[in-house]
Order: sequence, then structure tokens, then C-alpha cells
Amino acid sequence: MPPAAAAPHSVPPAANGVAILIPPAPEHAPAPKSNETPPHIAHTRSMLPPAIPRTKTPGGKHDPFWLGHLLVTKGILSEGELNAAIREFRAHPADPFSSALVRLSICSQVEIAKYTAEYHGLPYVEIPHRYIPQALVRKMRQLRALHHIAVPYSEDGHALTIAVADPDKYTETEAARDFRKHTLTFVIAAKSDIEAAVNEAWAPTITATTPKQLLDELVAKAASEGVTDIHFNPMPTDALAIWRRIDGALHYYQGISGRDMKMGLIQAVKTIAGHMDIAETRLPQDGQAKYVSGATSFNLRIATFPTANGEKATIRIQNETRNLLSLSALGLEPDQETTLAERALKRDSLTLVAGPTGSGKTTLLFALLASSVRKDELVVTAEDPIEYSVPAYMQAEVNDRIGRTFPVLLRSFLRHNPNVILLGEMRDQETITIAIRASLTGHRVYSTVHASNAAGIPVRLTEEGITPDLITESVKTVVGTRLVRRLCTCSHPMEGEALEAQIRHYGPGEYREPWGCDLCQGRGFKGLTVLAEVFPLDDPETKNLIRRKAAKEELEKHLARFGPTMREIGLRKARLGITTAFEVVTALTD
Repeated sequence: MPPAAAAPHSVPPAANGVAILIPPAPEHAPAPKSNETPPHIAHTRSMLPPAIPRTKTPGGKHDPFWLGHLLVTKGILSEGELNAAIREFRAHPADPFSSALVRLSICSQVEIAKYTAEYHGLPYVEIPHRYIPQALVRKMRQLRALHHIAVPYSEDGHALTIAVADPDKYTETEAARDFRKHTLTFVIAAKSDIEAAVNEAWAPTITATTPKQLLDELVAKAASEGVTDIHFNPMPTDALAIWRRIDGALHYYQGISGRDMKMGLIQAVKTIAGHMDIAETRLPQDGQAKYVSGATSFNLRIATFPTANGEKATIRIQNETRNLLSLSALGLEPDQETTLAERALKRDSLTLVAGPTGSGKTTLLFALLASSVRKDELVVTAEDPIEYSVPAYMQAEVNDRIGRTFPVLLRSFLRHNPNVILLGEMRDQETITIAIRASLTGHRVYSTVHASNAAGIPVRLTEEGITPDLITESVKTVVGTRLVRRLCTCSHPMEGEALEAQIRHYGPGEYREPWGCDLCQGRGFKGLTVLAEVFPLDDPETKNLIRRKAAKEELEKHLARFGPTMREIGLRKARLGITTAFEVVTALTD
């Protein structure tokens, strides 16, 4: 068994002057060649006890909490701790049960891997840094490897050994589809070891020689690849971990080491914002800048804050010249478009959209305006920040530091007698009250509210001190929205146990799974689709529920009579192969 890997360190700067974060090679036998079998396997197999009989539930199904029950049997876990872990798992059902054990500090990932190996009767292996040849790791697409927590471990002719964290997640059937010409065997490794091996093998090549050049490279590449956020996360050592958000999901991109490069890159981020103080590292700062690539203009929103390991910086990239999508192109159902057209496009109406940050609220509102506003109508907007630049609209950006707040802008708008008012957010009682009055005096008003779903909007307004009578008089339509990733055209139909599990949980359908190609850069997803629920609030029974301040759960049950919920829409799209059920469940888990 190889010794534990040493702590990461940086190699001396290469010819281009940039040091890449690479841990040292461990002191053990060299990495296996393509025709060698690593010594770990035989060594571990000889010491492995017989496989434990796999436990089943009373109904004959595989026990999803087998690991917890195994730990109880071994005396490592009490029944009370097991119940706590099960509650933690049910609070985050998108994650495996083993993640709940890690979050509660019951087990480490290495311990979980060893118990998994014992349970399944498979060898456990460690994967030291840089141990697996890069070419071998790259035989499996990065996204697929990270999704299934699996990596090709060794190869000997047509014999391929695959390291997995959970053989129930990446099964022999799955592996046979990926490696059709190989004879396959499995070993168990820690989740962290597998993820590190995959990310190391797919790390990008750096050509920049200075922090400024590196930042220019990062921004240009991000803008061309549809990245919305670049995160510069300081590490305990003199290093930065760079992460990027694409289609709503964060992906590790690369690590940079060296104190000069670490500090220089953060300073370069501040410099492009213009007024940010590069010498101030103790306080949060924010700013913005423009970036132009050909005919495309991007707004860069920059923010920093101090951490225990140094300053963290984030660049949010917004394409100011992107085309507005139609409601149908976003993914709304025809009946939902009809509901919006009948109510949200009338005078004296207030339409509110709910959802967390990044759920597509503003995108949906601008799509609604694009499909409804006439050329002879005056549209004014107050936003923080301006996300879509539309020359025909009079757009104003909130700036709290100089007193240009939502209420100040809204009062000014009313003096110009606009037809349509869009508020980026209603975040306080004053703004909500003015917006309601505007809607009651002949204006079409659109805005967003931070609530979990459409039924939460009346509840949220009541909590802000708005009377139920005002809510029922003004709010005509409520919308809940989430964004989920759309499967790339390279996706494959689900088969075998995975398909059976989907049908068992969500009903028959043409379920597909992410694969990875050059178009989606190996992620398996390309673009986003909206999950929206659109409900009217103008029927007498709904108004009565709001007036007596009914609980959100009661409103949810009642409003579901008027159309599909976000969950129903999402699972319908999963059954059609547009997205995955996992994406839907994850997006809707509060």
C-alpha cells in the first residue's frame, strides 16, 4: 500500500514564469505503465476479508443505509447517530448517504471507501497524486468521471481496472458502455482521490507570464465559453484555486501557486475595476468594468472580500448584447404563456416572479416584456445591476451609495407616466407599497420577490407588512422559476438499472444521461431551460385564502389546481430527455 501523499507544494516557475499547483510525487514505486498492473491491487486483495452479505429491506430491495447499519454493527455508530445521519440525508436527498456521514464528521472519505470495499468484496486502493498516467485518465470524459466518481486506474492490454467510490453508482453495465473493447475489473478508492486524479489530468495549459496576462487569458476564455462567474479562491498555502460557473454549475478549472502570482492575480482583478483600492485587503470591495470581444460587449461585476487565507475575488460576466429569448424558447408551456397573456399584459396589473438568486427571474421578465411591449409604449426599469441592455427601454441602475435606491427611482418613474415599469427586485415595504400603488393607477408593473415558489409570494408580501386586501387587488399573476441544465445533443439513452430506477421513481419516459463531447466541453450539458409555474390570483377562492393569511402549504395545494408546478414541469422534461431528474430534484431542494 503506498504511503500517504505529502502536502501539496509548487514546482519552480516554468519558462513562462507561472507556477502550477502540483503536489509532490510520493516516495513509492513509479506510476504504472500502460501494460503494468499496480502492486496495490494484489496486495490489498490478499488482505481483504470475505464480502459481507448485502443487506436488504423487508421488501427485498437493496438497503440504501447499509453503510450506517454496518457502522452500527461494528460499534462505531449508535442508533441515535444513525437516525441523525438519516435525517441529514433526507434534508439533502440529492447527495448520497455517505455525504451525510462526512458532513456530520462520523466518517472520512477514506474510511467510507474502505468500508465500501469491505462491503462489496473489492480491493481498496489509494491514488497518490500524479500516479495514474494522464492519457489513461482522459479515456473517460471529465464530467462523466466526476458525475459517477470513477476513473480508469490501470491498463494491461485489453484489461482495464477502474477505480470507483461507489460500485452501485457506476456499475458494470455503465462501464461496459464506456469501454466496450475492454475486460473490466473494479477497485474502490476515496471520492477525494478520484476527483483529484480527474481534475489534475484535465487541468488547462497556461501560457501567460504575468498575473495581468493570466487574467486576460482567463476572462477571454471565459467569455468565449459562456462562463458566468470566475472565482479566485485563496488556499492555506500560497496558492489560488480557480473555479468557473457554466450553466449554473461550478467547475474546478485550475490551481495557481506562488505568493507573487497569488497576490498579483487578485491585484490585477481589482485594477480592471478602476476605483478599487489594490492596497486595501481588510475590507470587502466591489466594482465593475467593460470587456469587448468583437461585436460582443460584456459587463464585468467584480467583488472581493478578506478570508483567513487571503483575499477572495469573483468576476461575474454578463453578456450585454445577448438576444432576448421568447417565453417558449425559455421553456414555458403554451398554457402558461396564455395565462400570462390574459392577466400580466393588462393595465392595472402587478406580476411577480419568485425564486432564489440565479433562478432566471430577470430573464423570464425580460422575455415577457419582449413578447408584450408595443413600440408606442414607454418602458422604464430599475435594476441592480442592469443585466440586459435594451436600447428601447429607459434603464436605470440602483446605486445605494449615492442614494439612488429602488424607492427613489420608482417615485421618479411615476412622474414620467410610463406604460410599463420593471423593478429588478422588491426588497422592502416601501418599494412594494409604491409598486402596488403604481399598478393600481394604470401601470403594468413587473418585479421579483425572494420566495421559494409562486405560493410563497403572497406570504412574503404579508411578512413585509402589506395588507391582504392590497395584495388581492393588485397582484394578478405569480410565477415561480428555476433554471436547470439542458442535456447536450451527445447525451445517451439510459439503460439497465439506472433506467429502471428512473421509471420506478418518476414513471415511464425517454430518460437520457449526460455524456460529454467537444460541443459541451465534456460536461454533458449545454444551455439552460426554465422550470416555471404560472398561477393566477384573481379567483374568489384564492383571494379568500390570502385574506385569511393561509399558510404557504395550503396555497400551494390550492394553486396547483390552476396548472403544473415546477416539479411537475421538471419531471416532464426529464421524461422527454431534455434534462435529468437529478437536475430537477437538485434545483428544487431548498
